[in-house]
Amino acid sequence: MSESDLIKKFSKTQSSFIFNEVSIGDKTIFGKNSTDRKIDIVIFHKIKNRQYLNYSENKDRFNILLQETRNDIEIIEVKIKLNRNVIGQILVGEFMFKEKYKVKKLKKSILYSVGDEALELFCKKNQINLIRIVQP
Repeated sequence: MSESDLIKKFSKTQSSFIFNEVSIGDKTIFGKNSTDRKIDIVIFHKIKNRQYLNYSENKDRFNILLQETRNDIEIIEVKIKLNRNVIGQILVGEFMFKEKYKVKKLKKSILYSVGDEALELFCKKNQINLIRIVQP
């Protein structure tokens, strides 16, 4: 199972607007040494019209939805195996998303297939939602 497979399976379970590969920061926000960073998935839960859109092709629509649903947004990082790197990515992603889009509250999640009990406990104690899709 690949990360793309995980995303496909997950997106089929959702009834909300989903954007992939959303820009969360670049040189204009975080300084000249910063590279463009992206979060794998952003979900607008209040919009009950299931669509999966590419952020780079739908930035205007993303920004409109952002203004309409500021308090019901979820960001998701996707990795096959839950590891410390993806935990760091979601924590930094939360910070950068809040800074770029001026959002005060959002839900942060990790979509994965292969777990690790110690890291799952860490996530639970640090308000990181875990979405596990086990391979058949």
